[in-house]
Amino acid sequence: MWRQYVEPERLPEAVYPEEYELTYRLLLSQAKEQWSCQLILIKPFIFRFDIANPIQPCLRSCTEVVHAFAGQFDAVPVTLENRIEQLINEVPGEIWSADLIHHYI
Repeated sequence: MWRQYVEPERLPEAVYPEEYELTYRLLLSQAKEQWSCQLILIKPFIFRFDIANPIQPCLRSCTEVVHAFAGQFDAVPVTLENRIEQLINEVPGEIWSADLIHHYI
């Protein structure tokens, strides 16, 4: 989804919230069916939260999808954003991610 905000030349490859939800639902359904396992869903986030960042509305939409899926698939929702933000205050964000979206860990 970030491509629609960061790389306009790759806009045709961008994933929008509707496709994100559909694809995620299919993956979760397959995982539950094939492995009958306890799922853990990490809520999406970006490094260096900024309300003015144009990706925030899209990110909020995806976070709502993950929250809803946690209930529908009896999954454990995990939020890393607050802990990551704490760590970023101690170490520059560029150490974690060059583009502040994809982490190195």
